[in-house]
Amino acid sequence: IITINRPEARNAFNSETSEQMKAAIDRFEEDPDLFIGIITGAGGTFSAGADLKEAAKGKRRSTERGGFGIFAKPPKKPIIAAVEGYAVAGGMELCLACDLIVAAKDARMGLPEVRHNLVAVGGGLFRLPKRMPYHLVMELALTGDMLPAEFFHRHGVVNRLADSGKSLEVAIELAERLLENG
Repeated sequence: IITINRPEARNAFNSETSEQMKAAIDRFEEDPDLFIGIITGAGGTFSAGADLKEAAKGKRRSTERGGFGIFAKPPKKPIIAAVEGYAVAGGMELCLACDLIVAAKDARMGLPEVRHNLVAVGGGLFRLPKRMPYHLVMELALTGDMLPAEFFHRHGVVNRLADSGKSLEVAIELAERLLENG
């Protein structure tokens, strides 16, 4: 279980967090005893994406694995996102870099970059259209709306919905189900 632990910043990724994620993913990938990873966020929020204050100072959040330490080179082993609260902007893109998504029913997800005159360059604009209808993706990308997890579940992006506060528990149950297979 990898926990993004910057609750005071809604688990927004700064350069240090990106390096820590890269190190965690590298360790996960290199350890032959680890088969499934789960990424979650501390403090009731998955991730608000990039730390915009740090980005305004020109600091990079990219690593050899790409932005947030995972975007360009996701691990070859399955990763499950366990979403509570918000998974927006890069947080949503982090979910899309995972193989499976479990989200709390009251979680909200979206690509609000357009509201800040930014573009969802962490994979949202090319991963999301592979998972749901193009026109719905364009509406999300162009309006910046943050929608309930139920919307994404209905359109096949979220695998399982969980009660509030239970996404990690449901993600662990799903991981255990996967471990039953060869």
